Amino acid sequence: MYHTTAWLIWLLAGLVPALMIDNPLYLVLLLAVTVVNYKTLSRRSALTAAWQPLIKVALAVVVLTAVFNLLFAHQGRTVLFVLPSWQWLVGPDRRVALVNLGGSVALEAVVYGVTRAVGLITVILMFATFNIVVDTSRLMRSLPRFMYQTGVVASIAVSFVPQTMLALQEIREAQMVRGHEFRGIRDLLPLFMPLLTTGLERAVQLAESMEARGFGAQEQASRRDETLYKSGVAVALALLIAAAILFGFVYPLRWLALVLGGVALLLLTAVFRAMGRRIHRSRYVHELWRSRDTRLVVVSSASLLMVAAMSRFAVGFTQYYPYPQLRWPSFNALVGVALLMLVGPTVFLGEMKQRDKKGSPPDGIGRTESAAEARSPER
Repeated sequence: MYHTTAWLIWLLAGLVPALMIDNPLYLVLLLAVTVVNYKTLSRRSALTAAWQPLIKVALAVVVLTAVFNLLFAHQGRTVLFVLPSWQWLVGPDRRVALVNLGGSVALEAVVYGVTRAVGLITVILMFATFNIVVDTSRLMRSLPRFMYQTGVVASIAVSFVPQTMLALQEIREAQMVRGHEFRGIRDLLPLFMPLLTTGLERAVQLAESMEARGFGAQEQASRRDETLYKSGVAVALALLIAAAILFGFVYPLRWLALVLGGVALLLLTAVFRAMGRRIHRSRYVHELWRSRDTRLVVVSSASLLMVAAMSRFAVGFTQYYPYPQLRWPSFNALVGVALLMLVGPTVFLGEMKQRDKKGSPPDGIGRTESAAEARSPER
C-alpha cells in the first residue's frame, strides 16, 4: 500500500497536532480525517479484526473519563442542571472536601470533557490506522541495525495484544459451537484456561524459533570498543543536558546550546553507526518506494510544517480553555487546510484504484517487468 517510512511521517504529522491542540474545532476536524482514513484502509487490511475490540475498549474508557470529569468538575458559570451531591470531608473541622461528587454540572465542564475525549479518540484511531496497515515485520525491517534487538522485543510486545484478542475470539466461537453459554463470571473459566494455555504454547514456540535462528548472535566487541561506546554515549548525554540547561535558563547563550545539541546528536549517530556495523542482518523483502509514497511524504510534511509555523507565529491558536465562561473557539483556515491534508492516504489510494481500473500497472511494477523483459535472452 504505502512505504513504512511514509506511514511513519504521516503518523508523526498527525500526532503532533492531536497532542498539541486544545481547540475543539481543530480536534473535531482532525478526528473526521482520521475516521475517514481508518474506515477506508481497514477494508484492505487483515489486521482490522484484531484491533476492533481494542478500539471499542479504548472508546469506552474515554467516554467514562468524560463522565467522571462531569462528576468531579464543578467550575463554570453556565449551569445546566444540579445532581445530588456527596462530599467526603476531612481535616480537624471537616471543612476540606477530599471528594466532591455530584453538584452543579456546567456547560463548560461538558465542553472540556468532550474536547479531551475527542483528542484521546483521535490519537487512538491514528495508532489503530497505523497498526492495521503496517505490520510489525515491516516496521522492524525499517529500524537501524543497532536497534534490531530492541525492535524485535518491541514488535513482540506490540503484537501480543492483537494475537491474544484473536485467540480469545477463536476460543469463544469454538466454545459456542460446543454449546457452551456465557451467562456469568463462573462460565468464563472454559474461556480463559484455553487462552492461558495457548499463550504459554505461543511463548515457548517463539522462544524456540528465536533460539534456532540464532537471535542475539553478533560479533562480540572488544573491551576497548565497549569502553569507547559507553564513553561516547555518556559524553553525548552530558552535552545534551548542558544544552538543555543553557537553552532554558541562559538566554544569551542559546546559540551555544544549539551547537552543543548538534554535536551531541552527531556523536550519538557515530556511536550507534559503529555499534550497528557489528550486527549482520539479511533482508529477503525490500519495500519499493513508489510515486504515491513521495506524494504522501510531501503532503504530510507540509501539513506538519504549516501547523508548526502557525503555532510559532500565531500565538494562542492551539489553546482553548472554556472556563470560567464558555466562548466560541477561534478558527484559522490555514490550520484547517493543514489538517485536511492528512487525508492523503485515502485520496492517493483512490487515485491508485482509478489507475488500476484503467489497466495501467501500479507504480514500480511495470518498470520492473519491462526491464526484466528487455534483459531476457529468450525474447
